[in-house]
Amino acid sequence: MKRILIFCSLFTLGFATFAQDWHYEEKNKNITPYHDSKDALNGRSLKHLYTQTSWTDFQQKYPNWGVRMNRYTGMPHRAVGAAIPFAQGGNDPIAKAKAFLQQELNGFQIPINELIVTRNYNDGKYIHVDFKQRHQNMDVLWSRVTVRFTQDLRIVLFGIDAHKNIPNTTVAINPAQAKSIAENAVVTQVLNTEIKSELKWFPIPGENEYIYHPVYEINVHTQDDDVTPGNYLTYVDAIDGTVLYRQNKVVHIGFNVNADAYETNLYGNVSALPLKNLLININGTNYYTDLLGNVVEPSAGPINATVTLSGKYIKIVTGQSGTTSPTFSLTGVTNNASQTLTPNTTTATIRHFTCYYHANEIHDFMKTKFPSLTAMDNPLTARVDRTDGNCNAFYNGTSINFYTTSNGCNAFSQISDVMYHEYGHGINYEFYNDQGGSFDNGAMGEGYSDVWAMSIIKNGIIGPGYQIGAANSYIRRYDGSPKVYPQHLVGEVHADGEIIAGAWWDYAVNLSATMPLDQAVDQMSDLFTESQYGLATGPDGNEGQVYFDILIDALTYDDTDNNINNGTPNIIAITKAFARHGITILNNTEVLHEPTAQVGKGITHSVVANVIADFPAFVGDLKMFYRKKGTTILDSLPLTPTGSTYTGNFATPSTAQVYEYYFAIYDNINNNQNSTSPYNALFSTYLYNRNIPYHLVVGYDVVYTENFENTLNANWTIGNASNDNATAGKWIVDIPLASKTTQGDTVQTGKDHTTGSGKCAVTANASSVNSSVGSADVDNGRTTLITEEFDLSTYNNAILSYWRWYSNAQGSNPAKDYWRVYITYNNGTSWTQQIKTSQAEVGWHRNIIMPDYTKGNKVRLMFVATDSSQGSGGALVEAAIDDIQILEISKSGVGVQDINALSFILYPNPAHHEVSIQTNHIGNTKVQFLDLLGNIVFQKNISGNTATKVDVSRLTKGIYFVKLECDGKTSIQKMTIE
Repeated sequence: MKRILIFCSLFTLGFATFAQDWHYEEKNKNITPYHDSKDALNGRSLKHLYTQTSWTDFQQKYPNWGVRMNRYTGMPHRAVGAAIPFAQGGNDPIAKAKAFLQQELNGFQIPINELIVTRNYNDGKYIHVDFKQRHQNMDVLWSRVTVRFTQDLRIVLFGIDAHKNIPNTTVAINPAQAKSIAENAVVTQVLNTEIKSELKWFPIPGENEYIYHPVYEINVHTQDDDVTPGNYLTYVDAIDGTVLYRQNKVVHIGFNVNADAYETNLYGNVSALPLKNLLININGTNYYTDLLGNVVEPSAGPINATVTLSGKYIKIVTGQSGTTSPTFSLTGVTNNASQTLTPNTTTATIRHFTCYYHANEIHDFMKTKFPSLTAMDNPLTARVDRTDGNCNAFYNGTSINFYTTSNGCNAFSQISDVMYHEYGHGINYEFYNDQGGSFDNGAMGEGYSDVWAMSIIKNGIIGPGYQIGAANSYIRRYDGSPKVYPQHLVGEVHADGEIIAGAWWDYAVNLSATMPLDQAVDQMSDLFTESQYGLATGPDGNEGQVYFDILIDALTYDDTDNNINNGTPNIIAITKAFARHGITILNNTEVLHEPTAQVGKGITHSVVANVIADFPAFVGDLKMFYRKKGTTILDSLPLTPTGSTYTGNFATPSTAQVYEYYFAIYDNINNNQNSTSPYNALFSTYLYNRNIPYHLVVGYDVVYTENFENTLNANWTIGNASNDNATAGKWIVDIPLASKTTQGDTVQTGKDHTTGSGKCAVTANASSVNSSVGSADVDNGRTTLITEEFDLSTYNNAILSYWRWYSNAQGSNPAKDYWRVYITYNNGTSWTQQIKTSQAEVGWHRNIIMPDYTKGNKVRLMFVATDSSQGSGGALVEAAIDDIQILEISKSGVGVQDINALSFILYPNPAHHEVSIQTNHIGNTKVQFLDLLGNIVFQKNISGNTATKVDVSRLTKGIYFVKLECDGKTSIQKMTIE
């Protein structure tokens, strides 16, 4: 019996700085209608989703559960909490999942009869039951309803990505037309096109809901100018022929036998490395080397053998069209001989050997994580030394491909982590397919392929030495400044993938504080692969949702007692790493606060705020950060919680001051700051992107108000300034007429600030509330409102105040157009800019201007709304101004509006049919009930300090705020109606 060892000589590659990846400029760019980062940057409120009865009913029964809502369907995208025992369904996970959805989540009206089982799988830690939705015999794209069980069938997670109210539609585009549209939408050579006969439903995001269109699914196979192939998954609207979505599915980055090869990259040493799983033919019989490169043959020998650079899992070929693998003849091989294959220019280069060695390494590493995954256990073709392109590598579903050295780039088949990355794409797709899902998100795909590579190389630098003659060059690295969601999301999959890959790498770095980095990377890799059983995915453009799902899966797979609310063994290291990249549990948490207009000097002012959290169990501190307006010295006030209501006592100074402030909410895990209110109002935010903060005015009295109810004098300029050029949406003074999108999202206000029924300055009104949302918004330029001149010389250090409504967050190119405010001290000869921001605030928001009296004491204000059409498409720009005020320092020792604090008792709370209100004030008091969106749902006046009963039986059960106003004083309490 003869044993022979076969090796190859491989040497290590090392690389330097490259801004992106081994990808080229995509000529046929990916197309998607999903852009959840825009929603995140615009600070869209989702309070109405977290306070809807369907969810609050569930949460009252299971109070330690949290949820991330889908703002388009209004249903829980992911909900997680302490394990729920549920009897119905017995020991059948599918029956139990359906029963749970029907019984406990009935309020969401899930279309149970349209759900088709795609997975019933026990991964050893959890049992997964997944469904897709099929409506009118057509699959709904990216639909998924999932229920996750413990081994004893308790429920720890569910998600409802299902759709209701899909309308009947008439198809107007036939398959041939759709195929032609998809082909014409690419600019490179079309090789062939495949179209599926069955239509699918495509959920198109509107403002607050999906619009459903049938689509054709088409794959267009192309080659670009560099002859790099493309496989473009394309969805064409079967109603109007629009290309709704496009994604390139070709993704860019015995005896013992040895061969000379690079251990890591071509700037390292060449070593004789064992070739495992390699095909050896001896006397017509095929054998394969073992993990050490050994092959055992029964004869005594010596023998002759043919070695083929192909094996159980990898087949090496040359060039873009090669079909056969290099072969080597061994003669007179004796027992226990070691045979080292050396590279040559005619049979196989060191690039061939290096690729074979490292492709086997990543395959075998994958098998340690997914031992039951067999889809990668067949020979995958690896094309080495392609000459039809350069500076690239790619995976196309059937092969991994590497261009030869050219155009300043080394051959990427010489860089171990590039090969791991490309093979990692195959693992991503095949694992999800094996689990009954599909791996859809391009950015996640690139990021996860990098994590596969980092798990083996145990280094945060990808593609070292990719440049010819530059050992310190690299393609990407994760040991520097982080890429952060949503600020750094750019719509390019390699760059956007750095966000999630960086989160996983930083988890390993955090673990390395208590263990060697190699061990920390191994622990990270274990959780990285285990959590993939959660099948987090989504279409391109939904990276915020996808990355959040990955965080939840990481925590649940790290958990040991089926309740992530009480922490997991590594929750600090995990959440800290993900938060560094903008991925947090409390991303959607909102703070509700109504600032007091003016307060007195030298008093204790009560600051009240309410927190609406998606995952209440993780809410920690709420702090008020404040500074004197015009200064940079920041201070903070911690607020004390009572349930979800936070209060703090602010000691006002003995002199008149104006403070600007915002709230920051922290989690109780790492004390990470998760969100702010007003959204994006941090003083550290870039000025032009910063929101207007809240203002606290101490020791001032209002001495003048322009509420636009009476005719303005001729000194006002209203929509007709000399440099105005807007073609629509010009300033007027009128009762505002609300404009809303077809999905019900408010753009322009329908109420003034003063009374809710009066006039204000507004950027035009449409002819009726039924007019299209864009019929009266600002278009194609600027429109200006300039006040009359205010003489401030007679007042005591006067300041100016106004309330603003500004919307630019809707439309095809939102959050680009600026809102500007100016002041002049010389009747318009020159203007000083006070505000320039692209941050919308769809609601009335107050701002304070403190004049510079060194420039003069007669002032005018100028308000400018502009539709500048920056970028492609346009936004819906609407603005309104109301209650412009002059305030002067109070002549009394304390503010006349805060001589005594207003307080009241509210009982019972929770209430059912009736609530009693008793205040400490004798005068007439206005009582308002506000819902969680700030809408007034009920109001009345009460008098005296005796208890007044209020009938609340007509109000929908839920959470409300009761607001009392009397003589300029305000007090707010939260109440629940059951």
